[in-house]
Amino acid sequence: MSGMQEGHSGDERPLALGLRVQGASRAQNDQLTQELQLFLQGRTEHVTLERQRDNPDSQDAGGLLLAVLAAPAVVEVAKSSAQALTELAKGIAAFIARRNLSVEICADGAARVAGRPEQVERIVHELLAARLNVRKAP
Repeated sequence: MSGMQEGHSGDERPLALGLRVQGASRAQNDQLTQELQLFLQGRTEHVTLERQRDNPDSQDAGGLLLAVLAAPAVVEVAKSSAQALTELAKGIAAFIARRNLSVEICADGAARVAGRPEQVERIVHELLAARLNVRKAP
């Protein structure tokens, strides 16, 4: 999202990305999701990270990591949404590069898998561009 310009879409729902690490087993996914959460904490301002269980009856902490930004109007006061998303995307890219992993990124009912670090920022932008009213700078 570097080189992006931001507008205001009028949609005040919080921006949220679901992140699911692609691993071999449920236990590995749970562990990798925890590692991703710890890795991103402190690297991403204005983003709240929380785990969610795929099955509410399961004992694990959850294989889905939600990255939630404050409502766009609130974030714009402190920092642009596009910049906060760029920080998040760079953190995700660094994590998957270090561990040679793929991560599923989902938002607003759509999902994409990033298998390479350089795909993460583009996918994050594609999934949330309509909500942010973001366009590439000329």
